[in-house]
Amino acid sequence: MSAIPDTLRITPPYDAAIGATPPRIDSGKEALTKRSHTLDEVEPVNNNTIDFLVKPIALLPGSTRVLALHDKLIQHPDTQCVAIAADEQVTGLIYCRQFLKRMSEPYQRELNERKLLSDIAETGYFSLQASETITTALEKLLAHDPRLKLDAVPIFRDTKLIGQIAIPALILAISRNQTALYQQLAEMSQRLHSEVSKTAALQAELLPAQQARLDNIEIASQVFTSTEVGGDFFDYFVLDQNHIGIAIGDASGHGVPAGMLVSAAKGALHALPTETRLNPAVTLQQLNQAILATGMRQLLMTFCYGVINTQDLVFEYANAGHNFPYWLRNNDNTPLMLDTEGEAPLGLDNQPTYQIHSVRLQAGDKLFFYTDGLIENTNTQEEEFGYERLESHLTNFAKQTSTNLVKGVASYASQHFQTHKPDIDDDVTLLCIEVAAPAQYQQRQSISIGVADFELRTTTIEQQLQQTKLPFQRLSRQHIAMHDLPSPTILTQHFFNANFRELVAFKPGQSPILLTARSLSKQISLLRNLGVLRLIQEADPIIDYVGWPTLLLGHIGDEFINLHQLCQPIRFYLSQTADKEITIQQLIAAMERAQLAQTRPEIIEIAALIADELLENAFMASSKRHAQPYAKGQDLVFQDPQGISLALGCEPHLIAIQISDDGGNFDGDKLLERLQRNLYGVGVQSHASENGMGGAGLYMVWRLADYLHIHIAPGKRTSITVFFHANGIADDVHEKSVQITYQASN
Repeated sequence: MSAIPDTLRITPPYDAAIGATPPRIDSGKEALTKRSHTLDEVEPVNNNTIDFLVKPIALLPGSTRVLALHDKLIQHPDTQCVAIAADEQVTGLIYCRQFLKRMSEPYQRELNERKLLSDIAETGYFSLQASETITTALEKLLAHDPRLKLDAVPIFRDTKLIGQIAIPALILAISRNQTALYQQLAEMSQRLHSEVSKTAALQAELLPAQQARLDNIEIASQVFTSTEVGGDFFDYFVLDQNHIGIAIGDASGHGVPAGMLVSAAKGALHALPTETRLNPAVTLQQLNQAILATGMRQLLMTFCYGVINTQDLVFEYANAGHNFPYWLRNNDNTPLMLDTEGEAPLGLDNQPTYQIHSVRLQAGDKLFFYTDGLIENTNTQEEEFGYERLESHLTNFAKQTSTNLVKGVASYASQHFQTHKPDIDDDVTLLCIEVAAPAQYQQRQSISIGVADFELRTTTIEQQLQQTKLPFQRLSRQHIAMHDLPSPTILTQHFFNANFRELVAFKPGQSPILLTARSLSKQISLLRNLGVLRLIQEADPIIDYVGWPTLLLGHIGDEFINLHQLCQPIRFYLSQTADKEITIQQLIAAMERAQLAQTRPEIIEIAALIADELLENAFMASSKRHAQPYAKGQDLVFQDPQGISLALGCEPHLIAIQISDDGGNFDGDKLLERLQRNLYGVGVQSHASENGMGGAGLYMVWRLADYLHIHIAPGKRTSITVFFHANGIADDVHEKSVQITYQASN
């Protein structure tokens, strides 16, 4: 890996009108070590142009490795932006805070290991000319970046880069006499720099993903932004295993003050302890203090906050002057407004009181939240969208999914707002919460049926097996008493919970499938003790894509999953460790030709990362069997030129990667042990020398993939297959199905 060059060309600012040339900075170390100016260091406005605000900027070649810059910025977190150059020309820009925030996310270091700065630099960056007046510069900045997400702007004199200007410095240059704004910006700048220096912390100002599933709650949202800096805010988060928090708010006004109020609200909300956030009324009282301190009664914020109990489906909420949400009941298309007595918005009173209200939801019910921009934005005839239109569309889309409901309302609202009108006057936020229907969370059953007494007479799994023509029968008490479960067998979570004390540890190759509906962390120790190595999450889409015949019976052969039955795979063979890089490049090229990134943008980077990890495991396993000492990075020629292979298969709903080795020495229990250590929060140590398997790496694979299957033909072959949903999104939070099977004895 190449490091940052010892010398970085730094272009110093120069202005003859000021009458001084700052000292030239010639080394990259000095450029990144030099502390960015603070707000206290901004010079008085003694020049109508922005020249006097310019500070040095580091200029790096595009061939510099991404990780090299990351490691340097960790040491110098106050660096605001870095320019990327090629052939003496600036080709792009990297904003350091955004870069560090992205790199703090799971597995980003591995995903960017091979990348250069030229691969990630923003080529369409915003810049200013040194001759701009302060007022013009600020107007252009707000037109380009109304939410002020940038930390600094590069400055040119004609075509020559002369340095950068920090955004707080530019704003203060025109607002230095506004004491309140000065203090707020200083606090925000200090907070942002503090968070950047702790790169593990995420920026509180960012909104969550538009769609999500938390337990049995489906979430969908959409945001329309106006041309000015807005004050809309929404968020959702897991509070504990039975509660989910939902928040939506709208700050008064527009511009920087409204944006700062939103940042203060989210920061305060996430700083509250879980016990407080479980109480909506107390939560609003605490948020009120934060808004008072920030807005000084000049800025207010409406806010609605609620907590859903995912077990009994009770929704408790409190409202601080926000637009009333709607309750869409599954058995009635009529939207019911959850109106409450008028309660003060945040930031108005010192000690307001808020009441907790509650409704008991049913499966299939929805809650619809919105900001006032949806109601109050007008068309060219100055007609508001209004409540009547909203309720009509909610009625029409009541039976749709939460995602389709939001899209439908958003589509009609957009048509209304933008009829011969260039933009909207206020931000609009739509948020829909849906309680999943019972069928999505029913317990599914097994092929040798171990059914708890209270479960359904005809189960979902039985219906599925009937469709696939697979024979099945229900598990008898005699089998349990004799400790002799038929093979293959799927156990429901209910059956397992009721009968695990009567089960005897299974031998490798005899493990039943547990159709799990419980967190792995809560039962992995018991599963290891019993030798249960086949775990499929109930309602896993993989069941539909791959099919029960393959999931149940595919382990008869030594490849487990024959990809030719699912797709038309391509296979690459590795005769030596040096083939790894070219094989991964071939994998990437094949995925690019298949245009997989169009439906799942991050899939190619994830696939390359997983392939790298699994190939290293394969090298270790093969070398162990053939008594060829191997260490990662070592050049080694394998005895069997076709002993190690990588296959890629694609079909409309499924992407498969399969890596096989001729080691056959994988230890299934070791994998569960590594998963257990991570799930219990004690971490894993890399034990790559043990059985050709690294612990932390395979835990990462399990988290990043949508399905993981490891099949061992002892002493002969190990095949590891991972599946991805072709239209899915990266999910390193929810647990995935994993099976460890052994080749059946002949």
